[in-house]
Amino acid sequence: MKTVILSIHQPIAKEKVNFEKLLNLNADEIQYLSIFELKHTLSFKNIIKLLLNNRSSNFVLNLEGENTEYLEYILYCFGLVPMKFKYKILLKKQIRTITFTRLFFKSLGVYLYTCINFSNFIKAYTTLKFIKAEPAQLDFKQINNIFYLKTNMWFGIKAGGSIGHIAGVVNSLQKLFKLKYITCETPIMIDKNVEIVDLNSTYKVRFAAPYELNQLQLTSIFFKYIKNLKVKPDCIYQRVTIYNFSGALASRLFNIPLILEYNGSEVWIQSNWSQGLKFPKLALMIENFCLNQASRIVTISNVLRDELISRGVPTHIIATYPNCIDPETYNYKNFSTTSRHDIRKSLGISDDETVFTFIGTFGAWHGVE
Repeated sequence: MKTVILSIHQPIAKEKVNFEKLLNLNADEIQYLSIFELKHTLSFKNIIKLLLNNRSSNFVLNLEGENTEYLEYILYCFGLVPMKFKYKILLKKQIRTITFTRLFFKSLGVYLYTCINFSNFIKAYTTLKFIKAEPAQLDFKQINNIFYLKTNMWFGIKAGGSIGHIAGVVNSLQKLFKLKYITCETPIMIDKNVEIVDLNSTYKVRFAAPYELNQLQLTSIFFKYIKNLKVKPDCIYQRVTIYNFSGALASRLFNIPLILEYNGSEVWIQSNWSQGLKFPKLALMIENFCLNQASRIVTISNVLRDELISRGVPTHIIATYPNCIDPETYNYKNFSTTSRHDIRKSLGISDDETVFTFIGTFGAWHGVE
């Protein structure tokens, strides 16, 4: 009998080996399904159909991985679809059995957080209807400390263009200012001298429906953190994130300069390269508010600079700085002939073969058909 492992994100090779050992199964006896991949490739109706078609299989709900608890209610709800009498749950490297009835009651939390999502929707819409952007004056000579708001979530992704980009920005800012990195995830590639503030220890977030409104929960907790501080930062740095205006709201209400990183319109990307947004009007209101509230906007190309100007952003607040690398990190002189040979051998590449490599992510954003 086939075993379906339902996860938040697709497990990496090492995780799959561990699952095989824990379940005492061979690789060909396991089918992996991830919520993120299903969400981006299938409609809701077809996801339900796929799960029902696998009803004869054993089901394991994988709750391993960082921040999986954010989506546990969603995972429980999808797990109910096959209507199995018993399920297995993988948590803290242990397999536990759970009945359909218990899983059903665990899943009920999704309704509470769905109500919270719609409540946040009303608050966001009302706030943006009545509040107008008023950018704070930015004088770098007056800035001693900066808050970097890391508002986008990776859910298990360990490598990619955005990870390296964020680390590069954060580590560079740390050399010039006293920096706090505000996050809900374990930092990746962030310098050890950067002060980390993990909001998970203070606030509880659980994703529910509609999925895209979950980012409003993160808007709320990032804003609350800044609001509750007696001493506010001199400046806020935030990367544009769909439905998140925590930095812009704090900037507006507490007169804090906002540096906004713009890598393209998230609203346009979701509308054209995904299955679209359920609330495009609110998403665009939030994005426009962030752009209008920014004291400076940093972008990576002249194309994006021109796009910002076409949206009414004043030219003098836009800084264009192309993506780059640290040449010392990739200097071939750092590697001895022996280490070069050993790396090639481990990958099955002979010493005389020419290797072309690409480091980063590749998708529609990069012009891939």
